[in-house]
Amino acid sequence: MDIQVAASPQEDVVAKILNKSKSVQKLSKGGKTYTFFNVIGATEKEVKVFRIYQCHKFSTIFIGKTYKFVKVTKREGTLIVNSNCPITFTAPITVPDHLRDEMHLLPEDVPTTGTPSTISEALQTAGRSAITGKVVQISPPKYARDSALPIRCLSVKDSTSTVKVCLFERNAEMTFSPSDTVQLTGLYKSTYQGFLPDAANIQVNPEDKLDDPDFQTAAAPGLKPGVSITEFLSVSVYECCRNQKCRKKKLVSQKCPTCQLEDKDTPSKTCFMSLMYKHNEQPSKFSIFQEDLEKLIGETCNLDSEESLVEQIANKLPLTFSCVIQKGTFQNVSI
Repeated sequence: MDIQVAASPQEDVVAKILNKSKSVQKLSKGGKTYTFFNVIGATEKEVKVFRIYQCHKFSTIFIGKTYKFVKVTKREGTLIVNSNCPITFTAPITVPDHLRDEMHLLPEDVPTTGTPSTISEALQTAGRSAITGKVVQISPPKYARDSALPIRCLSVKDSTSTVKVCLFERNAEMTFSPSDTVQLTGLYKSTYQGFLPDAANIQVNPEDKLDDPDFQTAAAPGLKPGVSITEFLSVSVYECCRNQKCRKKKLVSQKCPTCQLEDKDTPSKTCFMSLMYKHNEQPSKFSIFQEDLEKLIGETCNLDSEESLVEQIANKLPLTFSCVIQKGTFQNVSI
């Protein structure tokens, strides 16, 4: 059974087989089970991953032989070979030594964190990679899906190249600075993992910056400069889930209502500040949560008690900043 692939350009590819699944693989999706096998093939210029949904061909695809795959389509870096894609033997091709001699892991053998690689190597592989490098540029955050999905881009440099990486959800809301050393795993999915000790052998220079519109410092659409807060209604300090995916969800009876994690001993804490702000001539209630609040006051929030937090914020008034106002929230907050 073929898996349905979104319409994409078809191409013919001639490749020498370097590796092949040890057995037929299975994929369950939408209540259906699909069978296939993977092969790693090299052209005269690069290595490609093929997913073949013609299991009757499994015994006729040999490592070291050259094949022509006709009318294949690409999905997420993998070439899809459905039942309507002819596979033929063809004359051997010459594969460069550096491609032939490299270790080529099949998709089912790649760790979820990806294969440790340089950026140059990662850019040449169709599978997941893990890289280490220094931050060169940080884009302002953007929001998709009705402002529910934060997105941020980084350009990251190692000793071999510079690459642009997209971060999503909580990863996009983290604070970065130029020259931070970071590790990115599952690079195929652009998943940020964390800060590392300084990589002294990597120097970040002005010329390393990418000429990319995501890193332009032009004002975001709808940016409102000069927002000033001179007073606020209240603050709330509460226990929250420590699971990053739950985005500091408030605990109910010491349990996270999202992931059901119980945290009776050492729960995390977070906070928000409530205020009235006139927008479009109408006073509206707004909330500012811990991460943005700490940007505005320039220090870590005191979560010992609500009284101590009130005193901390009051001593910092007025708070002046720029932001995008959308759906009762302050977004893209910057000093």
